[in-house]
Amino acid sequence: AWQRQMASGGKSLFIALRQGFGLYFVMTGLCKLANDLMVFVTPMCINIIVEYIDTNEAGYSQGGILLVVLGMVLSQAVQSLALGQYFWRGFRLGLHVRTAVGQVVYSKSLALTSEQRGRFGVGAIVSYMQIDATKLADAAPYMHQIWSMPLQLGIGLTLLYNVLGGWWGFVGLGVMVMMMPLQIWIGRKQASFQKRIMGARDRRVKFMTEVLTGVRTLKLFAWEKPMLGELNSKRSAELSAMWRASLFSTVSTFLFGAMPVMVTIATFVLYGAMGQELTAA
Repeated sequence: AWQRQMASGGKSLFIALRQGFGLYFVMTGLCKLANDLMVFVTPMCINIIVEYIDTNEAGYSQGGILLVVLGMVLSQAVQSLALGQYFWRGFRLGLHVRTAVGQVVYSKSLALTSEQRGRFGVGAIVSYMQIDATKLADAAPYMHQIWSMPLQLGIGLTLLYNVLGGWWGFVGLGVMVMMMPLQIWIGRKQASFQKRIMGARDRRVKFMTEVLTGVRTLKLFAWEKPMLGELNSKRSAELSAMWRASLFSTVSTFLFGAMPVMVTIATFVLYGAMGQELTAA
């Protein structure tokens, strides 16, 4: 796919990846879609069962309720299978992407002249082949979140609107909107620290490559301790940036996981505080 891109005069990695793995990516997205839809089947089934036990205003029969219970069990099974297939295919796709990108970078590095190779440096080329390709591979399983999260948000708000009625269903949306500035700030901090990590890693890899290249001279002049101290200094700077990035990543993951609980609590607390009646259904 990349060779076709180069032959046609284009240099878009995205288009090359789409041509090479587009169909596989779409099929993986279908697994994600099945999982997202099944997530909301269980709450709807539970609502029907509770309504049947409480009032049964809709006039459900016992056989119908048994079918609802069976549907809930089947939805859980489909959700589990779809989620497993989604992550399996996603990480498999990431492995293919990492291999393809690393191969393209390696082939390109072989065609560089000595002057061009000296300008880039062996360390930067190795970083492109290993670190950057791995970052793309790590992002591949989660690319479908771009459309999956708005879909889940829309379905969830629709269900809340139908259950609570009126504007109560949009209380959760208000909570998420209020949390957006914090999430944006954390995202910018993560991007900043990621740039620091990549820069520190490139400097460390470049320095290590130079050390290994001139190891004979290093041993001849007994420069082991100064070089080791310089290497540890570069590694410490990289680890410091990684630690801070991991801290913000932990906070971001916590907020992402706690957001549904916070939305639910805020919605029903405000609903009850305004004098509305809360029932089991």
